[in-house]
Amino acid sequence: MCGIMGYFRKTASIDDNLGATLLSMLEALGRRGPDSAGVALIGPSHRASYIVRVQAGDELEMSTQAIAGNREAIEVFAGTLAGASDVSSSGVYVRFLLAGDVDLLELTRAIESIGEGIEVLSIGHAMELSKEVGTPHRLEGKHHISAFAGTHGIGHTRLCTESIVDLSHSQPFWGRGAADLAIVHNGHITN
Repeated sequence: MCGIMGYFRKTASIDDNLGATLLSMLEALGRRGPDSAGVALIGPSHRASYIVRVQAGDELEMSTQAIAGNREAIEVFAGTLAGASDVSSSGVYVRFLLAGDVDLLELTRAIESIGEGIEVLSIGHAMELSKEVGTPHRLEGKHHISAFAGTHGIGHTRLCTESIVDLSHSQPFWGRGAADLAIVHNGHITN
């Protein structure tokens, strides 16, 4: 029994309370899915750059040392890319901006080949995807979702009835290879 929600601002202006609105909606759905929570938020567009968000490992399965090594390797990788800027990390996540024309699938493969447990969460001009194992409260504690400003977003709380509880199986999912596309679904998709 998962929970899915979405919010769309009908005007072109940025909603300074987008993150807080989505967080309160997720918290209301929290009992429908206490295993993980996540959001895909659409903020101001970086038309000349991509926002790249990468998971450096799963804190439930990997040692702190392995995650720190992955995070450092991703930061070094981002630093070697022409056009990369604003590299930052928090917990198991690394975020950076990448200017220029980019083959998204090739970039994804290059990043994910850096080490075990590394996964590209999202790439887009305006979308940022964040997710955590646990409740929406934990999502807020690590990603400060309530401070995000933007125009729209989707969210998901998960109750695991099949597969494992980890970040890779948590939603939303990035539409790999497509900028600014995230997907949530309810139920199981097989074959």
